[in-house]
Amino acid sequence: MVKLVNLVNRYQGTVNLAMSDSPQVAIFQDTELEQEIIKQAEEKSLLRAEFPIMDFGQAGTRIIEYPLKEGITAYRIGGTGSPTPMPFARPSYTSIKGTIDMIAAKTAWNFIDLKLSTIDILAEDIESVGQAIAIYENEWLKDVVEGVTFTDNENKFAYTDGTAMDWEDLANVVIEQEVSLDASAGNRKILWANKATCKALMMSDYFINRDYKISDENFPRKPLIEGQYMGEINGLNMGVYLDLHGTANVDYVIDTKVGIKAAQKMPITIKRWEAVDGMEMGIIGYEMLNIMSIKANGVTKLVDSLT
Repeated sequence: MVKLVNLVNRYQGTVNLAMSDSPQVAIFQDTELEQEIIKQAEEKSLLRAEFPIMDFGQAGTRIIEYPLKEGITAYRIGGTGSPTPMPFARPSYTSIKGTIDMIAAKTAWNFIDLKLSTIDILAEDIESVGQAIAIYENEWLKDVVEGVTFTDNENKFAYTDGTAMDWEDLANVVIEQEVSLDASAGNRKILWANKATCKALMMSDYFINRDYKISDENFPRKPLIEGQYMGEINGLNMGVYLDLHGTANVDYVIDTKVGIKAAQKMPITIKRWEAVDGMEMGIIGYEMLNIMSIKANGVTKLVDSLT
């Protein structure tokens, strides 16, 4: 079981996932707003949605990857080692540091009155919002994910108790998702794509490398500014993009560095780092690396699944 926060943005004829305190998914017509968002994003190249990340309780531990300046994201995996996932999600950035005022806490990231310049300033003040999250996570949740080195062509990710989890298990974990605003708010269902398709995509050539990773020299505080491609595990790249249409049709994803473009998929990433003291370190993560929108006709069945 995985815990996430549901995100909803507004674009003309499209729906994009961004953090929201509303469980509803809707399609809005707002050309003026869309153009303003595009303009701001192209100028600032900074906006990227952030998820209070998944809780994968059985692993018991987790590591965080911090974002580059262009975006805000964080990872969470694990809890106390309990077989039952912890119902945890960050309610707001005010939980990180009292002086940080999360504009999104007021606007719910629906882009109704969201001022992108405010977010830009916030990110500049602390180098990145992700860095603030990183500080919070390191002070609050201090454990680390440890995996085993793959041998004999077996795709295994080890729980901290040594129990192996294969890619079938991993796919099931990633696609079984719920939403929780915080530890006391209860759970809500999150919209998701066809499970069989998600699993197939996770095992397919749609695995896509990302171009950044943790800097070993600066870990755990700073990212590697000049990004590097993540490595492969038995030939599988460690960036997973899932097609929300539940089909094999994959359009394109354009990073905010070059502005907002419509995309029909949202990413789930699974990343792994080089061995440290004989053990590989890695995470199971869920994020939006880009500003991505979902065409209206691809949302219907997702909305239906919520009702």
